[in-house]
Amino acid sequence: QRSLRHIASQKVPMDEWPSLMLELGRMHDRAVAIVATSLVEDAIGDLLLSRMRALSNTEVANLFGGDALLGSFLQKLDYAEL
Repeated sequence: QRSLRHIASQKVPMDEWPSLMLELGRMHDRAVAIVATSLVEDAIGDLLLSRMRALSNTEVANLFGGDALLGSFLQKLDYAEL
C-alpha cells in the first residue's frame, strides 16, 4: 500500500488509477479528498497541455508553477472551461 505522501507527490498514470481507487477505499475520507483533488488537478493540467503547442520544461514551470498563470487548481479549472 502506498502512503498518502507518496500518492500525492507523484503523478499517477491513468493505467494505475483502478488500483489506486482500491487503495483509496481503505483510507480516511480526508485523505481520499486530498488525493482525489490532486488527481483531478493533474488531469486538468494534462488536458490543458494537450491543447497547447509543445512547451519546454521551463515554459511548463513558468505557466503552471506556484504563482504562475495556471498555478492553482481554480486557475486551471477556469481556463479549462474556455
